[in-house]
Amino acid sequence: MRLTDRKDIGVGRPNGTIVYHVGCLVEEHADGSITLHGRAEDVHYPRDQYTKWFLDDTQTDETR
Repeated sequence: MRLTDRKDIGVGRPNGTIVYHVGCLVEEHADGSITLHGRAEDVHYPRDQYTKWFLDDTQTDETR
């Protein structure tokens, strides 16, 4: 698991879009799926619903 509370987590979707989740705990599962435990809700991505996930380190407190 990886934790971030200051950076957005971007999830690349198969259709080329990116979905951002702010300050989530990322739980990686053995089957390749991920669960993002966020401030407002938890979001689960089965492996076939995303191409990659990454930390967006360009965000700062001033841009929120």
